[in-house]
Amino acid sequence: MFAAIRRYRVKSGNTGELMRRVEQGLVPMLSIQRGFVSYHAIDDGQDGAISVSIYANRAAAEGANESAASWVTQNLGDLVGPADVTVGEVRVSRQPLTSSAARSSVGEKSRQTRLPS
Repeated sequence: MFAAIRRYRVKSGNTGELMRRVEQGLVPMLSIQRGFVSYHAIDDGQDGAISVSIYANRAAAEGANESAASWVTQNLGDLVGPADVTVGEVRVSRQPLTSSAARSSVGEKSRQTRLPS
């Protein structure tokens, strides 16, 4: 997996509008691209926005990054300055177990550690 992280300075008081435009325009465009895994938009609470996009491979991440840059210039140019962009391989990742998987895992562990009677 590869991640594309983009950091923006947002014109004061415009983060809500930025998030609205991103949700309505950018996210639908990115989510249909080959290799897309997930997209997250983060409000840093200090007139900054960060996006984290996850892709199956580097080519997909870099291609989506180019598409995003073009979309941002056309649709958010009045709200943000240039992005600080990082693309790299995800080396460590953890997702929570589903409740049924967690129960199964706990049950399996207890069976493995049970002492014979």
